[in-house]
Amino acid sequence: GLNRYDGYEFLIYKNDNTNSHSLSDNQINDLIEDSHGDIWIATWNGLNHYDRIKDRFTSFTPEERNPYSISNVIVNSVIEDGRGDLWIAVGEGAKGKGGLNFYDKKDKNFLHYLVGEDIISLHESRDGILWGGSNKNGLYKFNPETRTHVQYVSDKDNPASISDNSV
Repeated sequence: GLNRYDGYEFLIYKNDNTNSHSLSDNQINDLIEDSHGDIWIATWNGLNHYDRIKDRFTSFTPEERNPYSISNVIVNSVIEDGRGDLWIAVGEGAKGKGGLNFYDKKDKNFLHYLVGEDIISLHESRDGILWGGSNKNGLYKFNPETRTHVQYVSDKDNPASISDNSV
C-alpha cells in the first residue's frame, strides 16, 4: 500500500476491490510528484493518479476497445520530462503489451511506443532524451520530439556493446 505521513501519524492507502477510487494495487513500483503537484503511482495493476482535494485515486488500466488506454496493467516506472510530459514504462504481460506510453494530459489519452517491449526503467538525460531499460532486449534511446528510437543490445563479439540485455 501507500503510506502518507502528515508529521504526526501515518494514513495508509490500500486496494479495496469494493471501492473504484482506492489504490488499484498494493504493490507500488514507482511514485512521482509532477510539476503541478499531482501524485502518480506505478503499480502491478495500472497507473494511479491521486487527487489530493478529493482524497481518492483514479486508476488507468487497459481497455479492450480503447486504443488510447494504457497498454498494460504492469506499470514499472513513471517520469515527468523537462517539458512537463508524463512517460510510463510498461511491462509485458498477459493483460496487454509492454512498451513506453506517453500520457496526453489534455486529451487524457495514452500513446504507445516501443510496443511489445518489457520496459522496466526510465530516465531522462539533460538533453531531453529518454532512456528505457528493458527486461531482456537491451537499452532504448528514445527522442520524444521525433518519436524515434535507437536500440542498444549486448553483443559478445563486440566489447564496446552494453554488457547485458537486462537493463
